Amino acid sequence: MPAKPPPTSEPEIEDRPRRGPGRLRRWLLRPLLWGLAVASLALPLAVMVLQSRFVGERLAALVEARLSERLQRSVEIGSLSLRLLPLTVELVDVRIAGAAPGDPPFAQADYVLLEGDLSRLGGARIRLRRALVENPTVRLEFSEDGDSNVVRWRRRAGATGESRLPELVEIGLLQVEGGVLLLNHRRLPLDLSARDFEVRSLGGRGLELTGQVRADDVEVTLPRARPYLGSVVATFRIEAGRFEILKGRVSGPDLAATITGSWVWRGRRELLVQVGAQGRASLLDRLGYSEGLFQGRFHFEGGFAWQPQGWRYHGRVDSPALGVLDWTLRDTVATLSGDRDGLHVDLEGGYAGGRVTGTVTLETSKADRPIGLDLELSEIDLQQLLTDREIPVHNLGGRVSGPFHYRFAAARPRRGDGWADLAIEPAPAAGQEVLAVSGRAPLIIERGVVRGDALRLTSASQSVTAAGEYDLATSEGSFDYELTSRRVERLFHLSPVFDSRGEGEPWRPAAGSGVVAGTLLLRAGEVGSEVRLDLVDVVAPGFSADRLVGSMNLSAAGAEALRVELHRPGADVLVTGAVPFGGDDGGPLFSLSVDVAGWPLADLSGR
Repeated sequence: MPAKPPPTSEPEIEDRPRRGPGRLRRWLLRPLLWGLAVASLALPLAVMVLQSRFVGERLAALVEARLSERLQRSVEIGSLSLRLLPLTVELVDVRIAGAAPGDPPFAQADYVLLEGDLSRLGGARIRLRRALVENPTVRLEFSEDGDSNVVRWRRRAGATGESRLPELVEIGLLQVEGGVLLLNHRRLPLDLSARDFEVRSLGGRGLELTGQVRADDVEVTLPRARPYLGSVVATFRIEAGRFEILKGRVSGPDLAATITGSWVWRGRRELLVQVGAQGRASLLDRLGYSEGLFQGRFHFEGGFAWQPQGWRYHGRVDSPALGVLDWTLRDTVATLSGDRDGLHVDLEGGYAGGRVTGTVTLETSKADRPIGLDLELSEIDLQQLLTDREIPVHNLGGRVSGPFHYRFAAARPRRGDGWADLAIEPAPAAGQEVLAVSGRAPLIIERGVVRGDALRLTSASQSVTAAGEYDLATSEGSFDYELTSRRVERLFHLSPVFDSRGEGEPWRPAAGSGVVAGTLLLRAGEVGSEVRLDLVDVVAPGFSADRLVGSMNLSAAGAEALRVELHRPGADVLVTGAVPFGGDDGGPLFSLSVDVAGWPLADLSGR
């Protein structure tokens, strides 16, 4: 029997066939590739289906049914379209029916666009990149018996417990364009634009909700006003039949305000708002309610109230320095009240050492918004009054009192009509060369032109009558005057032409009396005069004369068309030519001719 081979330590290697690569392709790669191919075909197909007209009609019908059930009003949507990239819903011709059959729609809009953010549409937060509503119309009607056409949100049948509301709704850009709010048939603009608009829920059950709203770059348009851009943040609470602003803040150019208020639409219908604000009066210019009429800082405390029978507002304005036209009123207190027809203001403030009291009215119901001033002036400094009107007559001492009435369109404050009857009492100033005057100034204002036909001022040594006109818009005018003087030397302190000029000033008489007549010309801060002189017993540096007769055209630059005759018994002097006063460019060239007959040479030797 043959011997067995000896055992070995190495294991016997079994010769098995190797697996080929086809199994990996069959069980892994091929299904994956087929899946990707199917998905690449199915996704565009799904997008096409979701964006199809059929799906849009079905979604529109679903939204109509759900909203009609909740609002208890018929809701109609002309068409609805859906796009996925970016996620966009477009609604055309949206209508919410009125309270009764045959009533006009409670709300309608030509177009609504909602553009969402796919990454933030789930959970407790919702973000829309953009929300746009074009040409909306909302009709709110409240009757005196408390009834209204406001829609009421109805819970879904069988719903219990807390309503699940998102904690935060963000809208990158919110726009309402071409909107109209019809409040008891009164037409109000409904235009709004806001960036970074947020509504945050702070808790609540059902419709009892506390939340906060915040928005930047909010552009709103008030009735009959220009758009205004600002920011808003407010904490609110919603209860059954009531909306309340617990605390709100509005800020923008020339305004910083706090707001609280409530709107009740069940039972007693009313809207109440309380406002505290600080700002500048130029806010009225921004809104278009006035054009340069008011200037200065103000503090306001007041409120607004609306009820079915109408609305009204009231408040108090305090200002350390409030500019009205060209007057600056100090420590001003204004109590105001108003309604849909206009505004009434009781005003009191200090001006030029005296007081101004009276009323200001604004008729907002009229297209040109006429404003009326019915004021009483008391102890106003005459010189300050002339200076503020850029009438360059100096060194008058007087206190002005009397009524002032003026009516004008808000956009044309210097083109109004009115009248004044002002009394002037003398007010001498110690240690100053001031001419204390008294008299009356009855004035008529027509289309911004002030006319005075019987102006009269008197002092211990002077008496002047004048008649003429002054244009408030251009600061130009002319007055014919005749002045009878017992002390001619005092007249030269009244005009800036003869104010202390040093070397270049003309002769200034030291004594004399007589008549000075002519025409005073006012040109936007400049003064000139055509002067006619008839004086006696004149004493001046360099000469004296029994009589002086002459004429000239005076301005700040110099005297032109000069012709002065000096007379003594048996002696005469004739001076003609032109004399510059300061040597400034634009003045007349020095040209003087002197004809002398029998005059003592010593009197002509100098001053």
